[in-house]
Amino acid sequence: MDFPASTTTRISRFESDADMNKQLLEHLNLALRWLANTACNRENRPIGSFGAALPYREWRGAMRGEYCAATGIWDSFCPYWHTGQAMKAFVAAAQRLRQPELLSQAEFCAGFLLANQYQAGADEGLFPAYESCPDEINTSAILESLDGLFRLAEATGKQLYQDSALKALNWVAEKAWMPDEGLFRDIYDSRGKIFRYDTPAAQNRPLLDDAVFLTGWRLTGEKRFLEIALKTAATLLKQEKPAGNWIRYIPCDKKKHLLHPRHAYWWGFPMLELFRETGDERFRDCFHRAAQWYFQALRTDGGM
Repeated sequence: MDFPASTTTRISRFESDADMNKQLLEHLNLALRWLANTACNRENRPIGSFGAALPYREWRGAMRGEYCAATGIWDSFCPYWHTGQAMKAFVAAAQRLRQPELLSQAEFCAGFLLANQYQAGADEGLFPAYESCPDEINTSAILESLDGLFRLAEATGKQLYQDSALKALNWVAEKAWMPDEGLFRDIYDSRGKIFRYDTPAAQNRPLLDDAVFLTGWRLTGEKRFLEIALKTAATLLKQEKPAGNWIRYIPCDKKKHLLHPRHAYWWGFPMLELFRETGDERFRDCFHRAAQWYFQALRTDGGM
């Protein structure tokens, strides 16, 4: 389809706003149904060949992460992270579409997260958020699992979801946070019980993902959580390059001049919450730069 040169021209397939809203609602419900009935694992069985290598006791509620259309076979890629994010979709849809039954689906997903969380010992509270290796737990993936639980706890009033998320957050604060550097250790070897530095993925990064430490501060009043959020943001402000992104950190590649959209979202968007909490305009301005980075990265067809 050829688009006119003017970006002010409105292109619409809909006869009216009411028709547009009706069709958008239909498609949204289709997407939610697909997430619940197809993408969500309903049986206690590993997802794919990589999933079979992951040491999870419980698989029900996990989100499938990789699909090969040629073979029709699913596999896993960081089910913790993707399950936590899917829960956010179910909770938001339950509230905004007034479909409270979707909270039950979010709780079904939460069962996967809680069932595999470490319950005792030195690693109590740890979320085994394996990403691409069966013995490497990814710190960013732990953090990206938490916001869904926080939102589910608020929506249902059930304390166990908040408690689970706070335990995982505390593990990251105790074990992965490097206060002098303002960074987090990236990769935890669950077998050797040590953080790894011998892989490109173990870079150590300023993880502001979902502003979960700010959420932890708001829920508990524990000042350490707020300090971690602010120190992480200070690192990001210092190292921002180019505007609204951070090319020095993986999965960007500074040597190859490759930019990835990950950081502009996971680190740029939470700056808005820090601005709301502190009133510090530096955080608001960084959020605007990240949004502008996305705007500039978009093609006219909506892709990136």
